[in-house]
Amino acid sequence: MEKIFLKHKKKIDSEVKKMASEIAGLDLSWSKDISNSLSNFIVSGKGIRGGLILFTLELFKQKISKDAIKIAAVIEYLHSSLLIQDDIMDHDEKRRGQETMHIRYKNLGKKLKIKDSDDFGKSMGICIADIAIFFSHWYLTSLKNQNNKEKIEIYKIISQEFSLVGFGQVQDLVFAHRKEIPSVKEVLEMYTYKTARYTFSLPITIGAVLAGRNKKDIKKLEEIALDLGLIFQLTDDALTLSGQAKKVGKAIGNDISENKKTLYHILLRKKANRQDIKTISKIFGKANVDKEDIKTIKDLIVFYKIDKDIETRIENYKKRVEKNIGELKLEKKSKEKFLQLLDFLLKREK
Repeated sequence: MEKIFLKHKKKIDSEVKKMASEIAGLDLSWSKDISNSLSNFIVSGKGIRGGLILFTLELFKQKISKDAIKIAAVIEYLHSSLLIQDDIMDHDEKRRGQETMHIRYKNLGKKLKIKDSDDFGKSMGICIADIAIFFSHWYLTSLKNQNNKEKIEIYKIISQEFSLVGFGQVQDLVFAHRKEIPSVKEVLEMYTYKTARYTFSLPITIGAVLAGRNKKDIKKLEEIALDLGLIFQLTDDALTLSGQAKKVGKAIGNDISENKKTLYHILLRKKANRQDIKTISKIFGKANVDKEDIKTIKDLIVFYKIDKDIETRIENYKKRVEKNIGELKLEKKSKEKFLQLLDFLLKREK
């Protein structure tokens, strides 16, 4: 499965660099520096979202056009813009094993002897994210082989889904900053809009539109994609809590220090006794979460069988995905490839 995505990623990375060269070609102050920063940041990612567009086209035995690769690269730019902003809000210093964008410019600010280098770094990060967003929309106007109806549909899907991500991010921020504990339903809604839809529903739907699929097929694919997205988020929570920092590419335990209301956190609070809730409350939101803190939370998760609860939820999503894939009008080999994607998500380590 990783080989398939690597094949697609090479094509997308090439287009990402082409987009960056156009930003550099604007020949404005900082345009070359920013184009390099964006390009390096984007190609260091997994390319899952862009890759899923091309993956979906292959499922339906459709040729991967230049326009499809352009759209895939645009999705990666937009995704990276969200990560840059997310890292600022979460005070993260590492992303993909490297300095986050605002930390890179904070350090540059120090070299330039800027008085408030921290503020400079964050402000530059916001500006670069904005450039990535608006340049992406500009770049979409260069699509050549889609008819007007398809172009409008693609613009609509992209604009709609990335707008919804904003609302998911708002929920995440509110949950983190308020003492009140959200319900499981509220957390799953946040997962749906912050991650699941734009990570899987968006690219798979675009791929289906480019493949000329009918509304019935697209609806079924959206159902499959949403469940895949929720599996992706739940496995991501587990990796952030207990994975290896080098593999995951970000600091382990960040969700704890940021007091993130993950499903693990919510279910743990619902099942824990009073004494353990006091312990949980002391650790979540703590500025410097250490290995012992992480071990304490992990032990409590196992003790209260939260990990088993999450595994059951993932298994239910898995069964639904398998059922829906079986109902799709796809060749046997394409269905097998789709199921390989599911297996890849279930077993991923980064």
